[in-house]
Amino acid sequence: NRVKDTVLQLSHDRRLKDKRGQIFLNEKQIRILKYLQTGLKITTKECQDMFDVSERTARNYLNELVKKDLIKPVGPQKGRYYVLT
Repeated sequence: NRVKDTVLQLSHDRRLKDKRGQIFLNEKQIRILKYLQTGLKITTKECQDMFDVSERTARNYLNELVKKDLIKPVGPQKGRYYVLT
């Protein structure tokens, strides 16, 4: 399964991957994770620009990945960025 393979490639912790199993991701989530794999971090503004969406929508995209424990926020509300878990 392409999505499962992508998640497995993007995770840093093999034990965590084995524990989670398959996680369902949409194309936008996969794109964000691939970006994080190469860029190491992403801001809400970068996510906005990536998909040409509002700040709120970009924040929602990122928060969905936080809830799935695939990324984590770093820093206070202002200046916050996200990294792979």
